[in-house]
Amino acid sequence: MDNILTTHINPKILEKQNLDQVASSFKGQTLMQSNKGLEIQSISKKPRQFIQLKEILIPKQRAILMQELEKISWEKINDPHKESLSTSQIQKNSHSEFLESKDFQDFIEKITSTKIDENISWQFQKFQKNDFTLLHDDNLNEEKNSETLLIIFDLTRKWPIEARGEIVITTANNTNQKNNNSTPLIIRPIENTLSIIKLKKDDMYFTKFINSSAQNKELIRIIGIANIQ
Repeated sequence: MDNILTTHINPKILEKQNLDQVASSFKGQTLMQSNKGLEIQSISKKPRQFIQLKEILIPKQRAILMQELEKISWEKINDPHKESLSTSQIQKNSHSEFLESKDFQDFIEKITSTKIDENISWQFQKFQKNDFTLLHDDNLNEEKNSETLLIIFDLTRKWPIEARGEIVITTANNTNQKNNNSTPLIIRPIENTLSIIKLKKDDMYFTKFINSSAQNKELIRIIGIANIQ
């Protein structure tokens, strides 16, 4: 696999045997494994498919990406009825070349056994103390029969667990907590991870309130949304 992936992604993940294992895990198994640099966590039982790859970016590229993120302009959004966070759209530099590449899209399609419709839509998000997002209808897929992939690069350094900031994914039209379909999926902030979740038409998500334990730290994520054919 000689392309832009080899200069960005942990080479252990790109080994054919490991990549096949990751794809297999997303499709059907429940797995947590650490094996010679490859660490994955997946939940593929109903109601949703999810996988998390740790140490996803090689150290050099992660350092470059963090330097580039320090230079971008953030827009603060503060709507007490909906969300409080800072966002930025993708800008032309080395990380945009990687994220928008066909090679990376092929990588996501390989893992998830899906075909992405058009391009992945990316947004940079930064959360600090007192930031949050609430569960709201904007997260629902507009097309009734559509499914999407939620792609999360977590770039946060040494995030205190007690500060919260988890992404919670739940089903909008099912409030019976005894039903598996209503069990929330909680994605905790973990440094240098790639999480991929297949969202069904009625899935919604939010980010838990960042409390004072965050102090002056920043929770930084790159969020991608991809429509599935």
